[in-house]
Amino acid sequence: MVHSLKIILFSFLFTQTLNAQNLFESLRKDQLIPKKCQQVSLSDFSDDIFYFTVGIRGAKKHGFDYEHPIDRNTVTRLWKKALGSKAWNYNPAHSDSPNQDYYQTIISHAPLMDFDLSSEGEILELLGALMLYDDFPSDNPENMFITGSVAYHDDQSSKIIGELDFIVADKNTCNIYAVGEAKLGTKKLGYAKQQLQRFKGFLANHKRKMKLLPTPEIFGF
Repeated sequence: MVHSLKIILFSFLFTQTLNAQNLFESLRKDQLIPKKCQQVSLSDFSDDIFYFTVGIRGAKKHGFDYEHPIDRNTVTRLWKKALGSKAWNYNPAHSDSPNQDYYQTIISHAPLMDFDLSSEGEILELLGALMLYDDFPSDNPENMFITGSVAYHDDQSSKIIGELDFIVADKNTCNIYAVGEAKLGTKKLGYAKQQLQRFKGFLANHKRKMKLLPTPEIFGF
């Protein structure tokens, strides 16, 4: 009887632990990050996460933490132009125009970072991630990687609750120590912070659940 109870409890513990590892889904196969870090799990998130926002030109004046120098109209033009060269092998003559440089960056990095550019927001997410490699404070920048498009959902449902536009993590341990949200509209800071707050609550809730779970040693395994 006691042995059967141990098996039931252990099975429950195993199921709950497995569910915790299935809370996240990487929507892109980013080739610029370590393969071992491709699949995000609850245990990857640090207990002291830094939350930040990224916007376009002028966003800092509206309270964003980071801004890319691209403007809103240019995002739209580059997005439409990139969609027209979806084969990714289009190589127009290089010019000194900053917009042309952005375009070259987009079409060269989109396939590597697995962006399908299904929305204009992905232009900022792509360019923003590359910008953060230079701008994000880090004691060991050579050990840092930045990716995103990580969806999260409840352990009882496959319905997506939200999506993380940026995660900043350690290449060696896959430990995630920062999470960010991108917004094309400079007046959408409130919405960006609301989304980050929602994830913050989600993370705290599931970490609390994991801490309450007993360890296998308690059952004599």
